[in-house]
Amino acid sequence: MTNDQYKLAKIITIFVFTSIVIAMSAYLIFHKNNTTTVQYTTEQKNIGLINELNNKYAFVANKMKIIYGKNGKYKNVNKHLIIKQPYKISGNCIELIKKWESCSLTSYRYSGNNEEKHATIGWGHVIYEGDKTPNKITQKEADDLLVNDLNYIFVPAANKLINDVNSKFKVTQGFFDGFVSLLYNCGITGIQKSAFWKRLKLCRFDCNGNINQTDYEYMLAAIKTARVSEPGHVNRRSEEYKLMRNTINE
Repeated sequence: MTNDQYKLAKIITIFVFTSIVIAMSAYLIFHKNNTTTVQYTTEQKNIGLINELNNKYAFVANKMKIIYGKNGKYKNVNKHLIIKQPYKISGNCIELIKKWESCSLTSYRYSGNNEEKHATIGWGHVIYEGDKTPNKITQKEADDLLVNDLNYIFVPAANKLINDVNSKFKVTQGFFDGFVSLLYNCGITGIQKSAFWKRLKLCRFDCNGNINQTDYEYMLAAIKTARVSEPGHVNRRSEEYKLMRNTINE
């Protein structure tokens, strides 16, 4: 290759590289100007994970074998059974929630709350933007939505929260079932602000991994008053307390 040919090849290479850079920059600027950025809350992001599943009840039922027994019956597991991560709910959790939550097969907004932007249906399923849940559903669909929400939102959230607790704390099936029920009723922020949660994180353990009994009783007592704002909450907290209390840590 002569010197002139080398210079010409160098010029062509620089020209091609520069053209590519300019084209990519123009694309990025155009894409940025034509993209709408939507800000979602953490709760909306969590809900978004299950929006595509809301009308796939057969898929949901198939995924929930852990809590289904024969003929679709929920399994009620011994509440004193120590469980390992990832923690999963049993039928006791679902039965407790159904006992204290009302079920509506038609969507509604809470009366007297002018700031309520999203409708609710079933056992408390909130219909956010993009959720294809219809305004009228069957009882089976309501039940499946509850299982769906629990296992794809609240169970993962409960597992994540318990990761912040001392690893020596023995999680029983009853404790986790009651904890998820509490979380379903209070929300993640409500749990984190509660005296129960703060006391749980402060529980002390001896060198053998046994929990300090004074700390344990102090933590359990706070369950009864966690986010109590309505008369029905008192009785619900009492049942959650009984479910979460266990002989393993006593």
